[in-house]
Amino acid sequence: MNIGYACLLVDVLNTKLRTCNLKNATEEKFKELISNNLNSLNNMIDYNIENNIHLFRISSDIIPFGSNQINKLKWWNIFEKEFEIIGKKLKENNIRVSMHPGQYTVLNSIKEDVVKRAIEDLLYHVRVLDALKTDKTSKIILHIGGVYNDKEESIKRFIKVVKKLPKQIKNRLVIENDDKNYTIDEVYFISEKTKLPIVFDIFHHQINNNDNKKSINDWIIKCSKTWNKNDGNPKIHYSEQNINKQKGSHSETIDVEKFIEFYKNLPISVDIMLEVKDKNISAVKCIKAIEKIWHCKEDDKMLCPNCKIDLKNNCCLRCGYMSNGNYSGSYNIEDKYKDIELYNDSYNNMKRNEGSFLIFILGTLYLSYTNHFLFGIIIGLIDLLLNIFISIKLSSFFNGFAPLILYSLLIIYFFINRLIYSMFLNILCLKLDTLKIKIIKSHHKNYKDILVNHKDKSIFLLVLNVIIYILLLIIIILYRRIENGTINI
Repeated sequence: MNIGYACLLVDVLNTKLRTCNLKNATEEKFKELISNNLNSLNNMIDYNIENNIHLFRISSDIIPFGSNQINKLKWWNIFEKEFEIIGKKLKENNIRVSMHPGQYTVLNSIKEDVVKRAIEDLLYHVRVLDALKTDKTSKIILHIGGVYNDKEESIKRFIKVVKKLPKQIKNRLVIENDDKNYTIDEVYFISEKTKLPIVFDIFHHQINNNDNKKSINDWIIKCSKTWNKNDGNPKIHYSEQNINKQKGSHSETIDVEKFIEFYKNLPISVDIMLEVKDKNISAVKCIKAIEKIWHCKEDDKMLCPNCKIDLKNNCCLRCGYMSNGNYSGSYNIEDKYKDIELYNDSYNNMKRNEGSFLIFILGTLYLSYTNHFLFGIIIGLIDLLLNIFISIKLSSFFNGFAPLILYSLLIIYFFINRLIYSMFLNILCLKLDTLKIKIIKSHHKNYKDILVNHKDKSIFLLVLNVIIYILLLIIIILYRRIENGTINI
């Protein structure tokens, strides 16, 4: 359960974002402002790393007039290096970012030009997150929009527009209930029609609801089920009423005791975005308070407070306990993950055939590295013998030709060989994992424990496989020398 804050930092040097008036907007001015803002964002991320903050909303103002036609800069190319540096920090420190377009980004407007500008604005937000090379867990949060004297038709317009959105927008878009127009019931209906995940805003719900019988925890559970595995941990927004201002105004700071009580009673693991005036200050207060009370750490890994195994998204996949000590009994966390995802932490990467360069380098050794030692040895032996056979045949066939031709052919063969392995070894590994899971399930009643504790990578088996190959090569070389009479026995 990560806790974060939105957009700006309070009382932290060199984190201010700058903009300009439309009349002062020039190409050079844009370059100056973007450079400043990316430097400020970099400093914000450094602050978050230092303070153990793993959830952060990036301001839409990071690129001044980012979706306006007046800004014709290809800023994603000009500042590619700066984006790359920040994105690398996000990835290495497991910081999840999001963005939240403002009130003028309205997809259900009755005016076509407003809808068109809204889509352009969403594309701008996508481009920022893409420039940082963030995955699908980095979302763009959007309200449904206006009512225009006919809520039913406005909902239909929103659904219609969403279904026609470019894929890159739909991959990142999530929807939120607001404090005036659309309740969580209505947003949930829209989610069912559009398949968009829901960010449940608790404060908005307390102000604007249909007085239904569902509790806040009921809605947290229900909304969490709109999130797919690739969308990341479900998110909620948490804020409190400013007692000195009108209804709906966010408080200056978070009441830590009140927040802790809320956190203690959460039924499932969710990421919590604090919407509060003092931003990072409240986030740090809440994080430190929670760490002081509950968190059990070992080598900077979060452990289950019940059975002490590593937590996944702050929830134990073995027993269902969370880092707040609660049991997610009303929401079976294991249902959210396939057996193979429990067994193999790299399942989604392998499914997308990521890491093919590693396969290209290792070849059949990759099977041993992914804990398929026996298959690695068998296929590796076949591959080794085939390589020797082809090398001998090529040498004899091209005997008398220039050595360069032979070496070139061997390199081409090696390249094709590894390219083929890069294409299918991940698929083979997942098939073997599935077979292993079936065997484990048939022999063990509490098979989930075994799946969760399984290590999907093994340097030891990789090294052992290499040693076996070296010994086999030595045996083959000795055998050939004996056969040729080079060595006498």
